[in-house]
Parts: sequence; structure tokens; C-alpha cells
Amino acid sequence: MYHIFIAFVFGVAVLFSGCSSKQFKVLDLNDSVVEDLQKLPQSPHSYLSSYKDSLRLKAAQSDTRYYAHYYRVWWKKPTLSRYEAMWPFRAFNEKHHLYGMNLKPLEDEFFQKLRDNANFVAYMQIAKKALTLRGTNIRAFATDEIVMKNPLKAGEGFPFDYMQNSYIAANKPLFVSHFSKDGRWVFVISAFTSGWVKVQDVVFIPDEDADVWQSALQVHVTTDKKIRWSRKYHMPLSLRLGMSLPVRKELEEGGFRVVCAVKKGKNGEIVYDTIDLKADEAVKKSLLMNRKNIDHILSLLKKSRYGWGGLYAERDCSSTIRDYFAPFGIWLGRNSAVMAHAGKVFSLQRKTPQEKIETIKSNAIPFETLLYRNGHIGLYVGMYDNQPIVFQNMWGIKTKNGDRTGRIVVGRAVFSSLQMGRELSYYDEKSSFLSKLRSFNVVTLNDESALDVK
Repeated sequence: MYHIFIAFVFGVAVLFSGCSSKQFKVLDLNDSVVEDLQKLPQSPHSYLSSYKDSLRLKAAQSDTRYYAHYYRVWWKKPTLSRYEAMWPFRAFNEKHHLYGMNLKPLEDEFFQKLRDNANFVAYMQIAKKALTLRGTNIRAFATDEIVMKNPLKAGEGFPFDYMQNSYIAANKPLFVSHFSKDGRWVFVISAFTSGWVKVQDVVFIPDEDADVWQSALQVHVTTDKKIRWSRKYHMPLSLRLGMSLPVRKELEEGGFRVVCAVKKGKNGEIVYDTIDLKADEAVKKSLLMNRKNIDHILSLLKKSRYGWGGLYAERDCSSTIRDYFAPFGIWLGRNSAVMAHAGKVFSLQRKTPQEKIETIKSNAIPFETLLYRNGHIGLYVGMYDNQPIVFQNMWGIKTKNGDRTGRIVVGRAVFSSLQMGRELSYYDEKSSFLSKLRSFNVVTLNDESALDVK
């Protein structure tokens, strides 16, 4: 499937590229022509020299609040209504001219089968606590099928699979509503989103176990995409920023022995084991916001490729931001619109580009401030050459030639200006981050975090 889409992307790019390198391309995969990526430092260390280390936790940092949000689907039954849970059926149906993996329009029958299999007449009939056994996708519908908008349009097609709601790491708390009609999927509510997860990726946890699990000493995982093997069953667990795990024992060398759910037993029951985390892989208290810790977390996130909705266990713009703040004990909602309301908000609407820059320069705190435009968010890291710099995980730079739009594909986490690509032919200035910038918010100036799931 991956090769099919890559072939399609290259095909479209070649079709419009012609012989001249300056001719407009619908998709340009050569981001080496982007000046920001060549001239701006691509290391967090380069922007941290003037950051003032915090010697104590900031007001927004609280393990108590963080874990209350993290485990809330266990201690407080979700109030998500059936109507709210069924939002994908209103957003994606046969009336919206959608396409499948073969790039052909999807017909009524496709959506009718999804509606029937969703089995929402059984909504909340299971109502049990659960854990993810492994990192897995949360899907808008109970299907692995890809659903895209018009793949001939720039910014659509691969990798924008609208069935991909989010990615969730292993050993994350869930609340299970009901099974799909075919029994292959469960509808779940997590602390940050809801949707469909494959049955084999979920295990139910008894109420008494859940109580012990969430009341135990917790650790924040401070590493990413590393495998640890359970001690008894030799089952793998992928570590990921944003994970928390209960502690069984603090190790003499400074690490932790933590509990994890590793598999289902013969009767579907939960089976636990322990894994050992090194001292540099987890902390039992939120990290202080200082140069060393910020550099460590951002250096890990800088390795992320762009993954729409966490596709292929990668990150999009908002999951990058969530996972950055998590080890610091700051909980944020899942999408950019919700994140943009966390902390102290500064509106930039009806301001000129220069006024926006001056407002950011005077009020934003580097590494603690989010820059928001509709549908996208990034982390402000300070001024460089008298221009604001943002750390963002992005798909591409919009270009325009008359009525035709295109993309220079970036596809990863980068440090950039707010007018990335302005030196390029066909640069669409009206679509730049600076032009579309609506607000910024200093997350650490408030002790309340934005939530997005009832």
C-alpha cells in the first residue's frame, strides 16, 4: 500500500514538473531547496542559550492534576453521548465525495456497511475499564480501510487518511463502550479521544486492579520508541514519550521496576509482568523546565517524521506538542484548537504581520508558548535573526500558481521561521504561518489545562 501511494505522489509530481526546475509542481518532494532548513539551526540546543532555567515547578506543572486527567476514564465514567460518539457518520459519508485506497470514489454501500458494523444500538452496554496491550491506532470507523478526500488536490490524498483518529501507546487507560457487530473492534474512550481499536490490542482490567494501578507511584517515560522486554514472559513493550507506568520497585542503581499489562490469558484475562527502566528513561516527578531537560525532550521529538493522526506510530503537529509537555507534568488536549486555549492566550487577529511579531517578541516565553493557526500548532522557541522561530511537525509548504495549489513536502519535525519557504517561486504568502497566525498562548502562565473529551 505504501509503495502504491509513493508511486502516485511521484507520478503527479513528474506530470507537472516538466523540464524546468522552476515550473510549478503539485508536489515537490525536494525540501532541500527550502532556505530555513539550510540556514536555521536544526538543534534545540542552538535556541536554549538564553532560556532561564526554572528551579521549581511552574504553576501549570502538577503530577496530581496530570494523573487525574490521565486516568479520568477510570475514576469518572465518561459522559460522551451516543450522538457525539457517532460524529464520523456525519463528517464522512457518501455525500462528501471521498476516495478509497485505489483512488476511486467510495460508494454508498461502503458507508452502509460501516454504519451497520458500528453497532451503536449497543452503545455503553459493556462499560468496562481496559488497557492497551500495545501501541495501536484509534480509528474513526471500525475499519483499516483508507478514506481520503480528493487525492488530486495538494494537501489531500496520502497520508491524509481520515479514518485515522489518533495513535495510542501501550498500557494506556481506556473505557470500553461496546463491540462492533463483527466482534473484531471495540469502541473506546481514552483520556484524549474516542474511536475504534482492534480487539486484540485491548485487555479488560478488573476495577480493583485499576484502583491499585492508578494509585501506585507513577513514572513519566522520558525516552521514545525503545523496546523493553518483560522479565517473565519476554514480551516486548515500546516506550514512548507521554507514557506513564506504575512503579513496583525503585532500583538501587536509580531506575525503576514498573508494572505493565503484557498479554491476555487463556480466558481473556489480563496478565501482568514487570520491566526495568533505566534512570534516564523515566522520572517519578515532573521534569523541571530547564535547558538540559528541554534539550533532551526536543531532541527526541526532532527525530519524528510527520504522521497524520499518529499514522505508522509517527506524530502530527498536535501529538508532538502533547508529548513535549507530558514529561513536564502538563496535560494538554488532543487537537490544536483545544491546545490553543491552555494557559494565557494572546489574540493576534486583526494585527499586521509586523504587529504579530512584536507582540510575540514582547509577551511569549520560549519553549513554554504555543503558536496557533487554524488546524496547526507549533512551539515557540525564541527569536533568531530578529524573527520568531517555531518547532513544528508539518507536512509541507503551500505553493500557488493561479488557481492551482501545490506543496513542497517537508514531512517531519523542524525548526523554522513563520514564513518558511518565502524565497521560493510560487510561494503562497497568504497561507504562511505568519499570515494565518490567530493567537499564541503561554501554557505555563495558568494552572488549568485544556481538555477535549467528556
